[in-house]
Amino acid sequence: MVYLINNDIEFIYERNVLYSRKLNLEQSLLSPSSRILKYLIENNGCVITQSTLFQIGWEDKLEYVTNNAFYQNISLLRKAFEILNQKNKLIINFPKKGYSLDKNVIIEIITAPSDSISIIETAETIETAETAETAETAETAEKNIKGTKKIRLDFLILITILIISPFYFYKSAGSNNDLYSYDYCGKDEGVNFFCEKNSIINDNQFRNIINKIKKSKSKYNYIYFRKNIHNEVGYSFLNCKSEFMIINLTPNNCISYYAIEK
Repeated sequence: MVYLINNDIEFIYERNVLYSRKLNLEQSLLSPSSRILKYLIENNGCVITQSTLFQIGWEDKLEYVTNNAFYQNISLLRKAFEILNQKNKLIINFPKKGYSLDKNVIIEIITAPSDSISIIETAETIETAETAETAETAETAEKNIKGTKKIRLDFLILITILIISPFYFYKSAGSNNDLYSYDYCGKDEGVNFFCEKNSIINDNQFRNIINKIKKSKSKYNYIYFRKNIHNEVGYSFLNCKSEFMIINLTPNNCISYYAIEK
C-alpha cells in the first residue's frame, strides 16, 4: 500500500519508508511509527486515543511498552516529515483525547511508488528470493548428509538440554538483570531496538547507530541503548547477537559502543 501525502510525500507502508518526490530523499521509520501513521491515515478526520495507537503500534508486545517509547515514536515520525520539508505539523495532539492528522493534509492512495523507489524495491526482492533459494538448497543438502543419524543426534541434544538448563537458568537469573528491564522501542532495517527506561533516543542518534552497524558489517540485530548519566551529550549502546532473555541456553555475544555528541 502506497499513500501520497500533500502531493509530495510517498508513504510506502510495506517498507516503512517516507519518500519526497521534490527532494528525491527518503526517511526510514520504525515499525511502530509506520503502523501508527497508516492507522491515522485510514482514520483521517478522527481523533484516535493514545491507548488505541499503543495497540496498533506494538501489537502483541504491548505489555513491554512504556509511555516513553510511544512519545519517542511520535517524535521520530514528526522529525522525518520535517526533514522532508513538511514544515507544518501533520500529526496533531489533542490533550486528554488523542491524536489526529491535520485537517488540511491531502491524502491519496496510489497504485505504486515512484520509479526510483520501485527499482530499489525490485532489487531487494530479487536479492531476497536468491538468498531464500540458496538457503533452501543448503538446508536440503544438510538434511541428506545427516540421514539416519538425525534422530539419534536430536535425542542426545534433548538430554543435554535437560541436564544443563538448570545451570543456565541460575546463571541468567543472577546476571545482567538490568538488561531485562529495557523497553522494546521499535524495529528498522531488521534491527530490534531496546531503550533503557527514561533514555530517549532521538533521530540523529538512531541514524548514527544504524550507519555504524552498516559500516562495521555487523550481523547482530539487537541494540540496547542508554544515555550516559554522567555526560549529558554522550550515549552508549550494545550491538548483540540475540535478545536478552530470562533463560539463555547459549551465551549472548555483544559489541559495546560509546559515543560523544558534538
